[in-house]
Amino acid sequence: MATCGNDAWSGRLPAPNAEKTDGPLSTLVRARDVLRKLRGEGDRLGRCTVMVRGGTYFLAEPLLLGPEDSGTAAAPVVYRAQAGEEVTLSGGRAITNWRKGAGNLQTAELPGVKAGKWYFRQLFVGGKRQPRARTPNFDPKNPTTGGWFFVKPLPDKYKAKATKGHRGYALDCFCFRAGDIKRWPRSPEPEIHIFPAWGWVNAILSVGKIDFDAHVVHVKNRNCSQGLRPGNRYFVENVFEALDTPGEWYLDRADGKLHYWPVGNDFTGRTVVAPVLDHLIEIAGTAPEENAANDKTASRYAQHIVIHGFTFRHTKYSLEVPSVYQPSDATVRLCRARHCLIEDCRFLGVGGYAVRLSTLACDNHVLGNTVIEAGQGGVLMDGTVTTSQPKRNVVAGNRIERCGKIWKHVAGVYVTTGSDNRIAHNTITDVPRYGISLKTYRPGYASHGNVIEYNRLVRTNLETNDTGAIETLGRDKEDSGNVISHNIMLDSVGFKTTESGEILTPYYTWGIYLDDYSSGTRCHGNIVARTFRGGIHVHLGRNNVFENNILVDGRNQQFECNGREFMTGNRFVRNVVCWHGGNLIRINRYSDKVLSQCDKNLYWYAGPKSAEAGGLNTPKGPLAQWQAAGYDKNSLVADPLFVDAAKDDYRLKPDSPAFKLGFKPIDTERIGVRAYKRPEGLP
Repeated sequence: MATCGNDAWSGRLPAPNAEKTDGPLSTLVRARDVLRKLRGEGDRLGRCTVMVRGGTYFLAEPLLLGPEDSGTAAAPVVYRAQAGEEVTLSGGRAITNWRKGAGNLQTAELPGVKAGKWYFRQLFVGGKRQPRARTPNFDPKNPTTGGWFFVKPLPDKYKAKATKGHRGYALDCFCFRAGDIKRWPRSPEPEIHIFPAWGWVNAILSVGKIDFDAHVVHVKNRNCSQGLRPGNRYFVENVFEALDTPGEWYLDRADGKLHYWPVGNDFTGRTVVAPVLDHLIEIAGTAPEENAANDKTASRYAQHIVIHGFTFRHTKYSLEVPSVYQPSDATVRLCRARHCLIEDCRFLGVGGYAVRLSTLACDNHVLGNTVIEAGQGGVLMDGTVTTSQPKRNVVAGNRIERCGKIWKHVAGVYVTTGSDNRIAHNTITDVPRYGISLKTYRPGYASHGNVIEYNRLVRTNLETNDTGAIETLGRDKEDSGNVISHNIMLDSVGFKTTESGEILTPYYTWGIYLDDYSSGTRCHGNIVARTFRGGIHVHLGRNNVFENNILVDGRNQQFECNGREFMTGNRFVRNVVCWHGGNLIRINRYSDKVLSQCDKNLYWYAGPKSAEAGGLNTPKGPLAQWQAAGYDKNSLVADPLFVDAAKDDYRLKPDSPAFKLGFKPIDTERIGVRAYKRPEGLP
């Protein structure tokens, strides 16, 4: 397949010196159909490879691969970019008919927009997502703390009329400061991007009507499930009158014109693309969900399909998300798919996740990919009931950076009901919420038996709070069997605004956060440094084991447990804890049953010796009183002797006192993408 190909040709390689009457195809859909036809004619194809030559392919429709497109373990069907060539699959449409507009603007007429056949909320110039015209302007020097308006308290007459959410806060209106929201006659569809309630999620709201006298805006509650509170931060997008900065753009739906203020003088030489498609490849079988665990009909699954080496760009995102807690757009989708491989691909500025694995997506591999500036996250596994959820998938060796550009309650790797999956050797940096998250929302919807190991997570939770670099949810109250092992977590930050609009960051985060009854989880060999609330937090869970971890510099405390009634049997043993401020251990609603064992730990407080600074303080008071209550009787207080803590090298020197307690060295060379090795036996 090639950009100079022809879908009327066979797609086979022509003989040397043959006349140019046959050759490569021009579209993936046609290549798929040729393979289907050959199989239908009884051609014994064996292993099939669709080789795609370099260039950019603007897809008119997603490539849909079903059971009839499957390969076998011995003979997979492979869609592959030619080695050494850049092959871009675009879900967008190039815009070329520019002319000089008013002032600094360039303008392009788009008849499809005026006719109601095309509308987009992203624009890419030279491969980079451009800011949609907004107020306040995006602040590139302060991308998280700058560029915000803040909600004011509602006038009393509106409080009584508003549709109310949690604690009586309005869901459908809020008060703005005078001058923040104006009369914008050329902008009939402004969109409000807001962090409601506690700042855990964001919502994207349409404007209904505005009372300028009272400074109240009524919003259409497209996806706001939480109250709009004083101090919530927001900006207003899709405002022509706010198109005042190089890089900004505005799409006028009424007259079908796109207005753009170019950055620099080389605008005409840069490709401008707007999205059309919301996904580019879908691998989907037809197996029913009923009795899925006992379904042996392999032909009903799409399987043994390989997607290798492509660059994916320019996909849309949806406003009509099922939940702001789980936006689920994705560029490559696997559903009822088995033994498929997504490898060595690049996902650059896509609108959703890079890859989504949903119902009965089992035994698949997502390996060695790069995801940068995705609108949501890296890889999403979103199942439903335990019997039909994604299982036994491997997500490994991926580099995921600067994601969550549109939706914020996302993760580098997010498992919202999925079991027995392995997430390993990924490097995830600069995300608005979780690095990795496992969710069990209720009984029968379990995320159990997952392994999170050898991942490097840096600068997580940059835009939300009450979160962790690695987070789990366990609302079925069962022992999960999840393992969190040998991961590095640096700078779990956190972000919140007060009712007066003051920004608090860092704020309310942990490294490992076992939330809402998460139980039966083993956490060992992890390194956590620089968190706000602490390195580890257990919320209501039991039978969790924390062993052989290194915790450094939690601002408030180092290890925290919250809750009493259900919490029993947690163990904290052979850990190294070093800090400069805050307390050692905090247990809210203390009970002797919360911890069944806390011993053989190495503690070193290197901060100022004062009551305000904290130090060796525990739920029983100073460490000596904690020991008198039966805890940490065999623990030591001594310098752990890190190799170079100033450079985040938390390996222990050979003479570290931790080894006397049975602590095992953590091999940091095995952590992250740099240590990833491709599994054997894959196609």
